[in-house]
Amino acid sequence: MKKSVKIFLIISGIVLALALFLVLAIIIIGLIILAICLIPLFLKTPTNVDSYGNVEVGIVSDNELDISNIKYYTVYSGESSPNNIEVSTDNLEFNFTPKETDTTGRIQCGEDKFEQMNLYITGEITGNTSIDDFQVKIKLPQSIAYLFYNGYLTIDQDKYSYIVNEYDGSMSIIIDYILNGDIERGEDIYYKSIDNYYEFVIKIEFLWGSRFNYQNPGIYFDEDEIGKYQSYDKVKEELHNLNSHLYNYTYVVLDDTDYVVYTIDDEYYVQIDGDYYKASSITWINDEIIDITYSSESSDVKPKIPVIEIIIEVTAI
Repeated sequence: MKKSVKIFLIISGIVLALALFLVLAIIIIGLIILAICLIPLFLKTPTNVDSYGNVEVGIVSDNELDISNIKYYTVYSGESSPNNIEVSTDNLEFNFTPKETDTTGRIQCGEDKFEQMNLYITGEITGNTSIDDFQVKIKLPQSIAYLFYNGYLTIDQDKYSYIVNEYDGSMSIIIDYILNGDIERGEDIYYKSIDNYYEFVIKIEFLWGSRFNYQNPGIYFDEDEIGKYQSYDKVKEELHNLNSHLYNYTYVVLDDTDYVVYTIDDEYYVQIDGDYYKASSITWINDEIIDITYSSESSDVKPKIPVIEIIIEVTAI
């Protein structure tokens, strides 16, 4: 009899413990669901300002803060300066091309695209509290990140830090401006605060890499003591390798014809002398294209340009 009572007590204890564990699990799950539901109430969803060219800007902030009056400049010398060059949201671009003044030599500036390696973003922050963190993240897709890994482009590593995503090959450049109310990057941001009203100017700058001796390729291949002696075929190869990653295409020469090959919606297209054609077939051997056939009629389909994402994150104390 005593043995039966003892077994009953053990079983009752186990049941009670399981019941308490189940109740605790339900409470924890409930709290997690509640937290997930409440997060959107405290954080704003990123607002994509624009992605017309190869730049997309998004803003994330606490609901206690309001970021407004966002403007963009390619040249910024201070508020109301006559030297400022403002750009509209549908013309946000980084152009990794020859300089505007480069009109001679083997590499020359095109009619509408010239070097644009920096962007200034200005804005205002208001709220009922002070700023805790102000961070800018620049995410480069794998194709553009390749250019940083292989010396075509670089950043000032004394100013910026970066993280490589081993999964997809993308690269995130991190700029910490304000931490716990202290200015961290005074050389990159002009910052003014009066009674929880803030004005800021962010400067984002890319640089040419070691592949071109840290110069614009138009200068390197025409004027540099090493670059100017590179063969025309080498110049052509390097520029096509640069552009193929900026614009996500494959370049090949077959029977003295230059082909630019794009994949658009899982279909192949080729560009020849500025016109696009749908490819009938592409023959590859060992990752090299050896034959191309294409439609005789040009296509209106245009490729999507890889986008550089800029996320501005601001949190309140």
